[in-house]
Amino acid sequence: AFGDPTGARDELQIAATEAASTEPADAASSLAANRLLAWVLLLEGRDREAVEAADAALFLSPDDLLSKKLRALARVHLGEIDAGLQEIAALGWL
Repeated sequence: AFGDPTGARDELQIAATEAASTEPADAASSLAANRLLAWVLLLEGRDREAVEAADAALFLSPDDLLSKKLRALARVHLGEIDAGLQEIAALGWL
């Protein structure tokens, strides 16, 4: 996996998907798993799924800043430029 970054990303995506789909011990674990999944999906260019994973994290913790940022970035990547930029501005990034 060291010489193949794609293989490492695939392994990370599998781990993140498994973590998000299992019954976590607590809400914090589920929040972290969904946030990680959103990040991996965003890196993979799977923007719609990244928005969904960020939404799942925000369902558990509506004030989670990292999940809000991931969702906003994924929306911009998805082509929802105005909505994504509004979210980014609301977070104080602009």
